[in-house]
Amino acid sequence: MKVLGGAGVKRQINHFCMIFFGVSVLLFQNCTGGFHLGSDELTDSTAASSSGVLLYEQSLSELQPYSYKFSGSETVSFQDALPAGAFYDSDTRTLYWIPTKGQRGDYNLGVKEGGVDKFRIAFHVLALDDYKLRYGGPPFHYQDGDVGYIFVHGVQDTDLCIDRSKLEQYWGGTPQTIAPDSNDRSLACYDGRKAVAAVAESVAHQIMDAKCGFYKKCIIITHSMGGLLMEHMFLHIRPPVAIDPVQSWFDQRELYKAVREKTLFVISLASAAGGSKTADLVNGNAGTVSQDVIGALSRWMGANMDSTNNLMVAYASRVVAPMTEDPGVPFFMVPGFTTKTLYEARGFFGSIWDTLINSVPDTVFNGDGDLTFVDGVTEFPSRSDGVVDLRSSCGIASDDYNNGVGDKASLDDNLHYCWGAPKKANHYLWFAVNLNHSLITRPAAEVSECFSQENPCVPRFPASLGNLFPDDTMKSWAAIDVIRNKIAMPRMPAAPVISKGSLAGN
Repeated sequence: MKVLGGAGVKRQINHFCMIFFGVSVLLFQNCTGGFHLGSDELTDSTAASSSGVLLYEQSLSELQPYSYKFSGSETVSFQDALPAGAFYDSDTRTLYWIPTKGQRGDYNLGVKEGGVDKFRIAFHVLALDDYKLRYGGPPFHYQDGDVGYIFVHGVQDTDLCIDRSKLEQYWGGTPQTIAPDSNDRSLACYDGRKAVAAVAESVAHQIMDAKCGFYKKCIIITHSMGGLLMEHMFLHIRPPVAIDPVQSWFDQRELYKAVREKTLFVISLASAAGGSKTADLVNGNAGTVSQDVIGALSRWMGANMDSTNNLMVAYASRVVAPMTEDPGVPFFMVPGFTTKTLYEARGFFGSIWDTLINSVPDTVFNGDGDLTFVDGVTEFPSRSDGVVDLRSSCGIASDDYNNGVGDKASLDDNLHYCWGAPKKANHYLWFAVNLNHSLITRPAAEVSECFSQENPCVPRFPASLGNLFPDDTMKSWAAIDVIRNKIAMPRMPAAPVISKGSLAGN
């Protein structure tokens, strides 16, 4: 983390320094012992004179926390309004800020001590480094307490706000694993039978009421339809235009904009933001006799809910959360899928018999009979974990539920497709792992089905063009354990001190 102040400034000042005299800006280079402009040394008294104030230049990167601690005892104030998201803690005399994508550009902040102009700091907020994101996942690490974590669940056949025990059961040990301190985590809830547009306002208010750590920023972790829900919010923060199909969805744009400002980034587990071909099956839009039969049975058993309807692939991708627009914050995709053929070789009735009568092996969807049944009898042409297909969970810019390498393709083919296919705006593949959906919200301590050679749970991270490399140190880890490992770091060092003297190189 690059910070200003103390001896650190004397080292970093070698990069950029500026003096501001009226409207003239003169560039100069620092030498040990003070500033130099030609043969004239600029001293601390020069910087503080009435003819000008010192201007220090600092480049910042998005999503990385910065802190600046001021020395002395005089009251610190600012001549200019602080950028959105920045705040000054008068108790510790420290300025904090995590820039966001929408804040790219230059900022010139005047600093006063005791009501007197002392110096200015020029911040240059750089564009998010896409190269680093593609290859390294979420770009920076946060200690416990820095930020908060908000968990947004997926489709359910009930309202999880009514029964909190079911809400906690849904997530298993996920929240406690990622955020051990209960003060740092919140579980958002909604009626999982309703469409995302109907529940988005309520979830947005829950997010705004949540504690988001010291930096007042939260990492939002979604599962399944929760990914579609967050994308729906962030893609409806602008005023509507005539071609927008549902004008009322933009009514809460100021609220959604505030949620986006509070969001550092989103980690989307088995995202359904691209819809789910299972939803197309339920709605009779899947295309084969066996799929039509299963769709009819599903509707008869009550699966035809508003939430299922808004997950139809074309509708989700084009209307609910248009893939052509940018959500404004990074979405890091964690795909969950399987490459097993499952029971497809036994055909429609064989799958029914095996699912209902025979015990389902642990290596088949980790013993989840419902998912085995759906996948086995439908014979989807693209790979799926029975609920969310690989296209959607990888964040791929496609609304064709047949888009993929096929249900019998090799693991390498699946991973190459997930890595190489064009992504939606601001979507990045963080890691891919054979989680088979049910393991994606369960801690490794609860997982016993990750040991089959055909069904491994080994995270694969972007490491070079065209491939995802396994990290065997995390073999058999569930997704939540990987996330905790990747975002948690030891406590950051205290912010160095900024003073007029140190800025002058003394």
